[in-house]
Amino acid sequence: VRLGSNNFGAPSDSEGRSFYQPLNRLERFIDHNKTVRILDLSYNRAGPKGVGIIAKAMCKNISIHTLNLSGNDLMVEEAPEEEEDPEFVEDDAVFGELYEALEALSEMVKKNKFLRSLSLRNNFIKPQDVNEDDDEDMGTDTPIMKFFEPFKKYHRIEVLDLSANELGDTGIRLLCSCLKENQSVRHLDISSNGITSKGLKFIADWLKDSEHIDTLVAQNNLFAPKVGTKSKKAIATAMASARSFADAMATNKTLQILNLSSNHFGPEMSAELLSRLSEASELIELYFDSNELCSSVGGTDFTPIAITHIYNAIAKQGSSLATLSLSGNYIQYQGIVALSVGPTPAAEDGSPTRAPSPSMVATSALKGIVTLNLSRNAIGDEGLVLLAKGLATDAVIANLTLSYNGITSPQPLVQVLRSPSVQLATLDLSHNNLGSDTSESAVRNFGVFSSAVAMSGGIQSLNLSYNELSYIHGPALASIARASACPLSTLTVVGNPFIGIAATVHILSELKSNRNLRTFRITTPSTGNHAVLVEAVIDLLTVNRVLTDVDCSLNMGVAEEQGIATIQKLLLMNGLRLSPSLVDGLVPGSADGHVPSADHVAAL
Repeated sequence: VRLGSNNFGAPSDSEGRSFYQPLNRLERFIDHNKTVRILDLSYNRAGPKGVGIIAKAMCKNISIHTLNLSGNDLMVEEAPEEEEDPEFVEDDAVFGELYEALEALSEMVKKNKFLRSLSLRNNFIKPQDVNEDDDEDMGTDTPIMKFFEPFKKYHRIEVLDLSANELGDTGIRLLCSCLKENQSVRHLDISSNGITSKGLKFIADWLKDSEHIDTLVAQNNLFAPKVGTKSKKAIATAMASARSFADAMATNKTLQILNLSSNHFGPEMSAELLSRLSEASELIELYFDSNELCSSVGGTDFTPIAITHIYNAIAKQGSSLATLSLSGNYIQYQGIVALSVGPTPAAEDGSPTRAPSPSMVATSALKGIVTLNLSRNAIGDEGLVLLAKGLATDAVIANLTLSYNGITSPQPLVQVLRSPSVQLATLDLSHNNLGSDTSESAVRNFGVFSSAVAMSGGIQSLNLSYNELSYIHGPALASIARASACPLSTLTVVGNPFIGIAATVHILSELKSNRNLRTFRITTPSTGNHAVLVEAVIDLLTVNRVLTDVDCSLNMGVAEEQGIATIQKLLLMNGLRLSPSLVDGLVPGSADGHVPSADHVAAL
């Protein structure tokens, strides 16, 4: 049951009073229902009392295992006045004694034996009445500690999302002190909580001894010193905390997924954090986006000290790392060299003094990575050539994201797409400059790339959005569209309006014979003959029975309303045909596994 963003507890009259009747009725529903497993009440502005109403009912519920209470003004400074509920019964067993805010959630954690996932994102949760300068003050009897304390004794919640709150260093200290005794929380999200390097040390002390956590998400905090700070003490504290975290990561034997993105560590602090990455024996996924890994903010210099530790980890025999996300880290060509073959002697400008030999590239450390995100790293064409050579044979790469990299030619990827030992499934080349060069040779190379996609036995999703493609690239895109033997299910070409309406109509015509593509999205000029586009889409969907998502950026002011309605109906019919379980029991013959006929679907 998903009831997010309905303002159930929001002030609803001109005087700003809250009316809790919907939540009171929902409480009775929760109290009696035994079948609902997931309940989403996010962003309803329920307030401290509204959350208390839900938590009260959850104390006795035996079916709900996932509860989302994000965005409910849990700790607003001043709760609105309450409008009287005519259905309220003072001694009703359901209503009974009512706690509010964090105290109500504390009772829920104690009494509910079935809840496994709790999301409290964006609720203004913060430590109150706790001495921030005294690390010995455990905040006894404070609201936040009343909520955290039960985690010491009750080991049921497995997924806890406290992101986008105001925990700060004090709040994270209190949380970690309780989680040290907890045996159930395995997924913790503390992103966007204003935690500094001091708090990072508390996290490290807990992580070092934890035997249960497998996913830690700590994006967008304040772990690093402020940019430009000259305080030796602040820098020393940050570096010491980073070393403690590195030690904890190496010691912990359960952590599988770590997300430290958007913390802007810089090369030096990143190097400390990753110094023992190769010893994190169980780590499978590392997300380290937007951390200035190889250069200062906006810089063009290159510093290899941090990325070298990543190379050491992925090059290690038996490495468990399968997902590596390094978007927005100024990696450049030199970083691709470092990731592929390790550090090489560098010139004064930071570039390698010699290009890696073919034999070195052939043993690229990136061969063992399944999902690789290198977007926003200015690797350029030179970096793509080196990357593609390393992934062309015996690589396990399945998902590759290279958006925002200033790439002008996709041709180097042909060898990856054609390799019988590589099964690339997802390729994102959006926001590059693949169509900027309109020379005959460049257009021909784009055609070679498109042919390789069409003949690929593994590619399932291709994103070529925002690449300055035009009508001269239309024939190449059409070759992808008619490739019925290719398993491609999603083709996205939005943000390229100069492809034009005529070329788009040609691509739509070629899609008629395609039996694998489910989603096709393209941008056409806002002016022009959109009636022709509508006719082409209807013509396509009359023949093609597998497309369920077609977006040609039709101008609703130009296209006929009747034509749009016809397209919607045809897409819906395709969706129902591809999901017989949706009509099981409603359409005769669907229960035995046969796809329902067009007449039955239309009738439904």
